Amino acid sequence: MAEAILDMIMTDIAEIEDLVERHWRTIITLFDVDPNVAVSEIFAFENRMVEWTSTYSPNDAHILQATIQSVREGFAKRCRQDHLELRRDLGLSLKGDQRTMNILANLETPILLNPETYLHDFWRRAISLPPGQKQKVAQLWTEFYASSQQKLSSFPQEEQDAFFTRIAILNETYMKNYQTNPSLVRQIVGLPAEPPRSPGSQIGEAIVKTAVDATVGGGLSALFRLFR
Repeated sequence: MAEAILDMIMTDIAEIEDLVERHWRTIITLFDVDPNVAVSEIFAFENRMVEWTSTYSPNDAHILQATIQSVREGFAKRCRQDHLELRRDLGLSLKGDQRTMNILANLETPILLNPETYLHDFWRRAISLPPGQKQKVAQLWTEFYASSQQKLSSFPQEEQDAFFTRIAILNETYMKNYQTNPSLVRQIVGLPAEPPRSPGSQIGEAIVKTAVDATVGGGLSALFRLFR
């Protein structure tokens, strides 16, 4: 059985490497035009990979997913080392700066902790507060951010950057959606949907302003400027 799995991986590794290389060529090209579209493509790629590997047995799927993640991580390391060299190898124009390109590297870096799990907990607690609790929202965010930093303190810096990059991007998405469709966000984070309310409710505004201010204060201002 182990030999069969190994043969499968050896057969598919070239295909996986080619797949990930094309993926990186695509997301860099998109990133140069619109970072938001590039991020959407990264999430879509991950969903497609889950669908593809689901056609295998659970054990084989796990091995394939780990292989895909490993190849993606390899490209992420190359991007962090010298994004212009990576662009040259992929036949892309030599432009952009290293700091913003590291955002792509962060999103392509595998992490053990699921950012959504922790961010959803913050949103559930914040949304459940009664109106007029802006200071409490700020306190919840501070606790969430500090707790996340503590949990990640022993992780490599690359994984910490990957975690907080996804937190910033997901949080930005939730903030935008909550202003127009709070029931949708409630469902996403695991709360019962409420009847439609007028956009920009008091607690919604408190969450948005607090999360933006606190996240920017936490050193993620470049991300928020980039994805607005």
